[in-house]
Amino acid sequence: MLLKLRQVGKKLYSVHLPSFVNMKFKEVLSWCFLFLVLLLGFTAVSVAYLKPSYLLDLLEISPDRVSSAISKISPPMRLDSVKHGIFGFLLGLLTLEPGYVLFSVFTSVLIDLDHAPFLLGLSVPARISHSLIFLSLADIGYLLFFRKKELVFVFTSSFLLHMALDKLNIPFLSPFMLSPQLPHWLRPIFVLLSFSLNLLVGRSRLREVMRVLHFRV
Repeated sequence: MLLKLRQVGKKLYSVHLPSFVNMKFKEVLSWCFLFLVLLLGFTAVSVAYLKPSYLLDLLEISPDRVSSAISKISPPMRLDSVKHGIFGFLLGLLTLEPGYVLFSVFTSVLIDLDHAPFLLGLSVPARISHSLIFLSLADIGYLLFFRKKELVFVFTSSFLLHMALDKLNIPFLSPFMLSPQLPHWLRPIFVLLSFSLNLLVGRSRLREVMRVLHFRV
């Protein structure tokens, strides 16, 4: 029995190691870097769209303003970040790709960087980039830069799940419309879509693993 388990472990290792090597860490970093560029860019443009003078306020960042903004990050907000990280990890596991797991966690947590203008004292929505407009533009950006539909699926799934898990109101058509807020009936649909997309990404990988283990899918 122990010998059989060792053989299964070796087979799984042989399946996953090439995947981890092929999906280079630098590639994952490039996905994350593009996410930060798109998120911060969209957030800045949205702030300027709502009130152009706020853009100058964003540029006038001092250590005192940063310290004040950090002090406004409450324990519940920190717990929310942990929650989003855990769910992003579980969601990413469905892809059976280590790189996608890392990317899912990264985007699930750091989408909340769009809170920065609100924390800096500007009269804008706290979740200004929790928007389907941003999601659409980011998906186009990933397709143009990386031409990987699986990457778009993973990003879309982590973004939708994050929106579904947020308890407070979300201006999901920001910055063009700050109302209506995300309706509650959409949340379970977003959860279903997010898991379905990553299951599609992981389906072919799962079949490969099952073939190695002498099972049929």
